[in-house]
Amino acid sequence: SSSRVFAGELYGTGGGGYGSWFDFDGSNNQVQDNPERHDYNVDQYVDQFIQHAMAQAADTQADHQLWASGEDFNYQNAEHWYHNLDKLIHYVNLNGTVNAF
Repeated sequence: SSSRVFAGELYGTGGGGYGSWFDFDGSNNQVQDNPERHDYNVDQYVDQFIQHAMAQAADTQADHQLWASGEDFNYQNAEHWYHNLDKLIHYVNLNGTVNAF
């Protein structure tokens, strides 16, 4: 029944969720989308995002996913986090394998 959807834990919880593999807390940890920079990494972040989305899709029956965000105080620098998350969503959607929003 549809009530079973809300009966269990979210995929990737327990201090995990996407916060366990995206670490935007430090100033050096960011989605770098300038290909002329030595630390260009947008392709790696997009690939990682898609791999995790596909893994979660294999374990769920719904067409949509809700990603857990970790625990309290993981995201103290909200501007930095959301700026990088917005970049990541933009590039994931350009890839076209999955739709992120």
